[in-house]
Amino acid sequence: MRPRWLCFTLPCLGPLCLATFLSAAPSVGAQQSQRGYRIAGVVVDSVTGAPVPHAEVLILYGGEDTKAVAGDDGRFVFSGLTAAKYPLSATAHGYVREGYQQHGAYTTGIAVGDGLDSEHLVFHLHRQAVITGRVTDEYGEPLRQAQIILLSFENGTGSRTPSDRGRTATDDLGEYRFPHLLPGKYYVAVSGRPWYAQTALNSAPALAESGFGPSGLNSSPNSNPLLDVVYPVTFSPNSTEGRTAEELLLSSGETKQADIHVQAVPSIHLRLTNLPTDENAQINFSASETLFGSLDEAVNIISGEISPGGIRSGRPASRRCRA
Repeated sequence: MRPRWLCFTLPCLGPLCLATFLSAAPSVGAQQSQRGYRIAGVVVDSVTGAPVPHAEVLILYGGEDTKAVAGDDGRFVFSGLTAAKYPLSATAHGYVREGYQQHGAYTTGIAVGDGLDSEHLVFHLHRQAVITGRVTDEYGEPLRQAQIILLSFENGTGSRTPSDRGRTATDDLGEYRFPHLLPGKYYVAVSGRPWYAQTALNSAPALAESGFGPSGLNSSPNSNPLLDVVYPVTFSPNSTEGRTAEELLLSSGETKQADIHVQAVPSIHLRLTNLPTDENAQINFSASETLFGSLDEAVNIISGEISPGGIRSGRPASRRCRA
């Protein structure tokens, strides 16, 4: 540190020279370290490039979300930060909540520290895309309370397995809606059951006399084949196979309608024998259907004992499952 010499003229003492040491002004980096670092930028519409006013911007700081609200010009700032890497996300009315430079399941973190520029960010925010539609049965009636499955293949991951992006149920009109979607490629499928289908198996004595007893594999005389039906998982518009499913390619802010028509098919019956006879044994059944050759979707089944008291008497027991 070099001394600076200042000369003063004092009354009655004559001219004197006083040596004083003045510290140099701190560097910009040192000032940042003293008051913390900043993340700052502007939120703009991904299509028009216009500023998005009053966007809500979040960073994860100290294990908690810290929020800043952008001004009328779309500009935001976080100050007093320590050197680190921060995840950054934003949303606004009519827009999707997304991460900074989000691509599929990945986002770009913001690194702050000496020599790093974290104050000139441009956050491109996408308007929400929407998929909506209506589900009808073989009679053209709305299918109520059916489960709608939204699938997509994540961009940039290279995965050939579809991702489950959300689920909802149809209302009393058979309608559904998926809002707040990012641009991308989507598929919609429905899983449901006919309202008129039988929901319970026949009694054990009837089953013993039916096709699931010793006499063969014919249907029970007490069952109605018109009621022994199910709906297979069906893709928009009316496909039961992923390879022929409708591809919904959404742009930012776009709304597309994907109606689905389902057709009942005969249910499948399985006979399982030589099951454990221990009365304390717990026997559970499950079934699944493979979507796109890789994603297993659970299927509802109904099961019941065929041999009355088979488990309790110690005799080999068998059960019937309907999928």
